[in-house]
Amino acid sequence: MRAHVITYGCQMNEYDTHTILSELVAGGHEIVTSPHDAELMVLNTCAVRGKPVEKVVTLLGELRKEKQRRPLAVALMGCLAQLEEGQALAKKFAVDILIGPGAITDILPAIEALETQGRYTSLAFKGDLLTHIPPAPATLTGFLTIMRGCNHRCTYCIVPTSRGPEVSRPVEAILNEAEAMRSAGVQEIYLLGQNVNSYGLGLPGYPSFAELLKLVAATGIPRVKFTTSHPMNFTSDIIDAIAETPNVCDFIHLPVQSGSDRVLRRMAREYRRERYLAIIAEIKAKLPEAVLSTDIMVGFPGETEEDFQATLSLYDEVQFDSAYMFIYSARPGTPSYQHFTDLPKAIKTERLQRLIERQKYWSQQRNQRWVGRELRVLLKQPSDDGGYNVGHSDQNHTVLVPNEQVTGVGLYPVVIEQATPHALYGSVVSAERQRLPLLMAS
Repeated sequence: MRAHVITYGCQMNEYDTHTILSELVAGGHEIVTSPHDAELMVLNTCAVRGKPVEKVVTLLGELRKEKQRRPLAVALMGCLAQLEEGQALAKKFAVDILIGPGAITDILPAIEALETQGRYTSLAFKGDLLTHIPPAPATLTGFLTIMRGCNHRCTYCIVPTSRGPEVSRPVEAILNEAEAMRSAGVQEIYLLGQNVNSYGLGLPGYPSFAELLKLVAATGIPRVKFTTSHPMNFTSDIIDAIAETPNVCDFIHLPVQSGSDRVLRRMAREYRRERYLAIIAEIKAKLPEAVLSTDIMVGFPGETEEDFQATLSLYDEVQFDSAYMFIYSARPGTPSYQHFTDLPKAIKTERLQRLIERQKYWSQQRNQRWVGRELRVLLKQPSDDGGYNVGHSDQNHTVLVPNEQVTGVGLYPVVIEQATPHALYGSVVSAERQRLPLLMAS
């Protein structure tokens, strides 16, 4: 069967899509780049906010019309499939396969079942997914899921419902997968989880997340990064592990969501502003070159102008290098959707714009400090305009270098010459020093 896969949402979904594609290929199916050539359309969905759900609904409507014109099967997979909202959509749009994020390896039996049953549903959280190791990706950057699910119950978040409680993968499976990636030429690994910091908590025989960082780094992967962290579980030993391990990058994404204690309380975030700022202070003391990013939600139900000003003042105190900024999106099935009254869209939009302007200012200030300095950059592909090759530094900056200076993908020493809020521009140091060793000694 010819299959086309579309991915929505986060890096964990990208990792899951790689697993889905690997399963399809192993089962003898052909992956096609055009949906018009597909006999099976696979939608790996996201349900964290309303916009990706709207995109899926639109596409499902188009695919229902396409099914009337030619033989076509549709698989709805991922977080949306796990929810009542997604299951209702599957009925409305005559979806053939419905598989939640905990059962993605069921794609092959699902295809086989279509011939006899007509439809297939699998919404279980299967244990074999924790030990399953997909083939290493043929890319410079690899995603590696270390755990699934979340035990926190933020009032706005659907993830505990869509992905279930926290479950850590066995360390042997993680290290075997990292070794396979290194052998395949992967240059940087992102360790993924809804809350990577809680990896192995309370589980006999499992390392802590800080210990896991060192174990993965010891495989010889040149760069190790991780996302996402929760301030409640971000402990000193994690900061120490980053400081002590050269190939664990000084890039930390630590979502704060709001600078107001009142809003954090309504969100059921289990920390307050003071705790968050204490973590940031320790990071800056031990990792003075660290690059910090965060998630910020504006317009949470009940947020006042005073609450929003508290978020802006936290911005000025922390001085984030970058941030993912977004408007609160009410998700069916969450406590905030059921019990809180949403703010007017105009207020949320206006606050988001002010936040974006504040972040632009701090991004420019923080990026400017790298001008004149040398960074190690993993250059990957030409930019859209064709004039630059785009890569990322160890600290996760987007870095652009003129194409003519790049002899191939890989790690390069780059001197930064210009900074904008969104990217750094630079030049490869010299012809003699081009192409740093692709693999560090293990």
